[in-house]
Amino acid sequence: MPVEVAVCVEAEPWEPGSADTDAVEAVLHALGPAESWPVGTARSILRPDRDPSSYGWERRALLLRDRCREGGPGGAVVGLAGVFALMDERGAGETGAGERTGHLEIVPALRRQGYGTRALAALRELAADFEGSATSGASGASGASGAPGAPGAPMTPGAAGLSGRPPLSVRAANGGDEHRFLLARGFEVVGRTRQFSVPALRPRQSAESVPMRWSGECDGYAVELYGDPRDAPDEVLVAWQDTLLATDSWPTERLPAPELRERWFPVDEWNAYEQPPLVAAYRADGSVAGAVRLDVPLGNDELEFEGGPRTPASPEAPVVTRALLTAARRSFPYCSFYCDLDDGTHGPMPAVMEAHGAGTKWDVVRLRDTVVRFPLSGPVAPPLPAPERGPESRCAHRG
Repeated sequence: MPVEVAVCVEAEPWEPGSADTDAVEAVLHALGPAESWPVGTARSILRPDRDPSSYGWERRALLLRDRCREGGPGGAVVGLAGVFALMDERGAGETGAGERTGHLEIVPALRRQGYGTRALAALRELAADFEGSATSGASGASGASGAPGAPGAPMTPGAAGLSGRPPLSVRAANGGDEHRFLLARGFEVVGRTRQFSVPALRPRQSAESVPMRWSGECDGYAVELYGDPRDAPDEVLVAWQDTLLATDSWPTERLPAPELRERWFPVDEWNAYEQPPLVAAYRADGSVAGAVRLDVPLGNDELEFEGGPRTPASPEAPVVTRALLTAARRSFPYCSFYCDLDDGTHGPMPAVMEAHGAGTKWDVVRLRDTVVRFPLSGPVAPPLPAPERGPESRCAHRG
């Protein structure tokens, strides 16, 4: 059973410029090591000693302290809550396509003591304010009380937020404390992503050259390795882009082949010999069935396997995936390969990876809030209780 304690929490803004690197590192030390990929990623975006806007991020964060606990000025750090979004996603959100990602964490030793509930209330308020600031000229909600869209009305699973945007989304380690906590408080799982790692076939030799071209046949498909992407036909680049668009990966816009080359495969004098190879699988009629881009292999023992079958949901997708992976491993037998795959959009690719002996490096679920709507004015949850001051303070820890 949870241990209920009285807590007096203060939520202080953790915004750019509010803390220097030493202060940020002290907070991260108090929070403890990042337990999962979502935690590490969110911390890197939310930390106030960096400017995430230079990388396209908009963010808001609150640092939660309990002044009844000793732990430096303002009390002990007990948790962190924040919301972030890519700026272009946020702009798209005004037409209902964007999504804000929330982050919530509590110091592991202080969980199940009431802090998570207060942190979630802070996160929901922060998300509502974050959404409201993105909408110019909005002044509230419309609709009858209790109807979809009314403040405080229950949200149907998967319904859009009040402004037409999807509700707050949070990523958490599958089966972890945060996952279970959110499921019990009105969130539902809407997606799952795993990072797979396929082992190398053999060790790297001391003087092994990087292959520039390789041709073969795998599972009935002609396969080609283009060690220099400048040698790849336009259709190969377009096929690679088709896979990313079909699986909701980046890029988010369809570009013609010349622009694809310029944006994703730029070649300058300094990097002419450090290009990401492409692997393509061709059907018998010469059309491209799928393509992947690999990391630059110079000095790398683990390469990202990005792409796949051109149509992930097609009947040929498992065979195309197997042909591409087999070709990549034959071309670089001394490298392992990793890829991030979503259960909902990547079709059979996770099963193919597992058949090749892939291990799972991390397993993350995406959850959406199905309870709280975000009005464009006013709070969506009771504010955090104001801490009592002075010797008469009645906040105390029990249990």
